[in-house]
Amino acid sequence: MRCKPYKIFPDATTLASYLLPELERTGISLVSFDVFDTLVHRRAHPDAIVWGVAQWLAREMPCFRGTNQLDPLEGRHRAYVRLIQAKAALGLDLDVSLDELVLPWVRECAGGAFEGDESLARKLAEVESTYETASCFCNPTFLALATELKKRGIRLVYTSDMYLGAKYIDRILDACGYGGVFDGRYVSGDLSLLKRTGRLFDAVLTNEGLNGHELFHIGDSELSDGVRPAEKGIRALVHKERRLVRRHRRMAYDYQRAKVERAWLGMLVAQFAEAGLDERGTPEEAYGRRVLGPIFTSFIHRLLERCREENIGKVFFVAREGYVLKRLFDQLLPQVFKDGEQTPIGVYLGVSRLTTFLAAMRGFSLREIAASFNNTGHYSIGNLFAPLQIGDDVLLRIARKHGFEDINEPLPPFFMQWPPLFRLLEDSEIQSIIRSKSAETKQKLELYLEELGFFDHDRVAVVDVGWSGQTQDNLYSVIKDRADCPQIFGMYLGTTLAAHWRKTPANWMEWTLADSCHLGWSGKTAFEFVQGLEAVVRSPHGTVVGYEDDGLGIRPLFKADNDPSRRAELEDDPMLALFQQGIMDYGRLYSHAVAMFKVNSEDTLPYARMMLDRMIRFPRLEEARWFLPISNVSDLGSSEVYKLGVHEGIPLWQVRRLHEVLQRSFWRYGVVALRESWLFQWLFAVAAALLTIPPKHQRLNPGIVFGQYDTVLEEHERPDLNRSSGTKLLAVIEQSHRVQLQVGKRRGRVVCLHDHTFPLSFLEVFRSYTAFKAACLMCRLAGRHVPYQDGLSIWGWLGRAAAQLGTLKQALQTIRLASCGSSPRSVSVQSSGRRTEAS
Repeated sequence: MRCKPYKIFPDATTLASYLLPELERTGISLVSFDVFDTLVHRRAHPDAIVWGVAQWLAREMPCFRGTNQLDPLEGRHRAYVRLIQAKAALGLDLDVSLDELVLPWVRECAGGAFEGDESLARKLAEVESTYETASCFCNPTFLALATELKKRGIRLVYTSDMYLGAKYIDRILDACGYGGVFDGRYVSGDLSLLKRTGRLFDAVLTNEGLNGHELFHIGDSELSDGVRPAEKGIRALVHKERRLVRRHRRMAYDYQRAKVERAWLGMLVAQFAEAGLDERGTPEEAYGRRVLGPIFTSFIHRLLERCREENIGKVFFVAREGYVLKRLFDQLLPQVFKDGEQTPIGVYLGVSRLTTFLAAMRGFSLREIAASFNNTGHYSIGNLFAPLQIGDDVLLRIARKHGFEDINEPLPPFFMQWPPLFRLLEDSEIQSIIRSKSAETKQKLELYLEELGFFDHDRVAVVDVGWSGQTQDNLYSVIKDRADCPQIFGMYLGTTLAAHWRKTPANWMEWTLADSCHLGWSGKTAFEFVQGLEAVVRSPHGTVVGYEDDGLGIRPLFKADNDPSRRAELEDDPMLALFQQGIMDYGRLYSHAVAMFKVNSEDTLPYARMMLDRMIRFPRLEEARWFLPISNVSDLGSSEVYKLGVHEGIPLWQVRRLHEVLQRSFWRYGVVALRESWLFQWLFAVAAALLTIPPKHQRLNPGIVFGQYDTVLEEHERPDLNRSSGTKLLAVIEQSHRVQLQVGKRRGRVVCLHDHTFPLSFLEVFRSYTAFKAACLMCRLAGRHVPYQDGLSIWGWLGRAAAQLGTLKQALQTIRLASCGSSPRSVSVQSSGRRTEAS
């Protein structure tokens, strides 16, 4: 077999290990690097980035030239063809720079020159440069190699087949850590000479005054970086890292599919948010970025769109889950609201079920009893009156007058018809305490809301993870008789049937990812682990237990850190801070992708629901071990602490014990995951669906439900949150979050985040899809309602899996062309206009 005139390496590390001693041996003092897919990698396929730029131009063109009739991508193609024909006439290679391309592109789309076309062209070039820079991350091995070569006095240049031009590539390299490294720049777009023809290497050798054997060139393309430089006598080194090649193929598939199926944009965005090769962090951060990020970010994206649709003036994020949600809100706000539009104001709202319960009390009726006992599984006098925060000695003294000797003794099953309990509820001292607590809390809560500007707008939103809308309903009960009471929109990740019962046109509640009255296969899993979804965004402070006037205004009071239940929570805060950091990292990149590809929430919600299913139904062993020991604390006055599940593996043959453990766990799928058997998880998912889906004769939404709303009238050192007030509160919470984050990083191990933040895999989707189909069959046979698929099609994942292996490539391309309605010519030339070394 004929030996190739260039060397191929399986990865960058092996190449670097070969190059350094070769430089010493040969004495060569100049090294040339390819740029894209060598020095830097992209978060999306290069054609997808151009597609995003074209969408930006389509939005801007009507402002200058009336209605734009020509597709911007077609306009780019036509302008590019004319420019390269002119280059060919001059004897140059077929490439142009971005600065040469943008003005002809704009005029082609507009049908000719117009006033302001040059200004628009300059903006267009800046947009493409910004998008490219935002989408690139460095290869840390080549960054380390280039830095080391620079220290050794080696002259470094980059040689790139790229239309952007050196001034834009420099920006990308600077942003990726290569600032000041390169001494020379050779770009096909600037010179109209290409690597793949070999003429760009002639320019390098001529300009550097060298012979071919005096230069090393490094790249990823066998033709452009191997064959062509070797023909010039250059020592060519080609790296072929299989995982990155497959990743590039997946990104190409995602782009083509997203053009014909907008819901696939959720996958494209998830790929964009994958960590770079140089990013390091803990597995918990990776989990927050990969799994939790899509769930909560899509939720907040939809919230912002609803604010725009309903002209909502202020958005109140309910403590404690509201801190992370508000951070996401702030990240995404500029992408949903255009420049010059009135934007909603986000406010962290220091309320809780406890404080709104106390403020809304009108005695201790069935409503209050149901709310108290809905908070605990132990029905006793102590837990019934826990929201009133009466001392145990005082409550016991009052209870003894009516025959109770132990306030913690379980009440009889018939307690709702039990005269001793009625007499206790009617006790004058109890009634006095109720009136006093309610009046004091209501007064301070209203003052607090006034200071936050709750009554300054006709429409406000109240945001929480979910589920029944109890806090919002209590809040509305407190203020509904005020003349300036606004219409309230409750925005939730998920809602239960109780939320539908509670909502009214003036006190509206709606869901985003999950609703108990809908049987979406992926979304309905949220109700299998509501405590976990709440815990991962829990702020690093205790429950709001009351309010105090500090002379500067009303401020919320938080449960003290030395409270036993709060101490239990503190153990979890460092790990939760890591999850939350991952969520916010995802939100930052999601925001870039939304701007680049003009994504709306409906495009990403199907993927988010699938990730919700992945989180809850099919967790990995490590994930189950993270969540099951988390403490769940009652926030309605009781200090009861529960773990989210038993985190000890139970052998399958101990059926009775396993059943008991499952019954006592808030997350049954997590307990099942401890068995380390995906088949057992699969079987449990099918069985659980059969048990939780009601029979066909049973309505999914029994009771009164309003269908519309538009008829309504207009142990670490921690900051002391109880010393903070007003606008300082969020700053103090942020400081506390940073403290917990550092503690979590010290406790955890460090991994390469790139290896742990990839989008959903085919195998993960396949398990869920087959469980879904099995559950549908079982439900039909059992006469139950049948769930529906609310995620992405399994065929999309199958095509993606085939594309990454390079199999059926021609068939997939044919299908793509037919789906896109494009001619082979237009796609081919468009690709040449978007050339990179990889192509």
